[in-house]
Amino acid sequence: RLESTFLFDTIESCNYYITKHLRGNGKIYEVELIEIDQLFEGDMKIIDDIPTYILFEDLINEFDAYWQGQEELEPVKEFIFQGKFRYK
Repeated sequence: RLESTFLFDTIESCNYYITKHLRGNGKIYEVELIEIDQLFEGDMKIIDDIPTYILFEDLINEFDAYWQGQEELEPVKEFIFQGKFRYK
């Protein structure tokens, strides 16, 4: 994850991330993927909707759901990308 770039497939998902995680302070760039080494698609809402107080076992289940690619009813998809890209 530390060497990854986080991408989004819609402007709405990107704006959600900027608002929720960057306090509204971010920029949106369109990119073209040139070479894909790794690409994971996850629903950010699964992680964001974890309650503050949760049993450890339930927390592990939520993380498993995220990494297995499960989605909520209204997913916010993020793509964890490793590889080469260029700005459009």
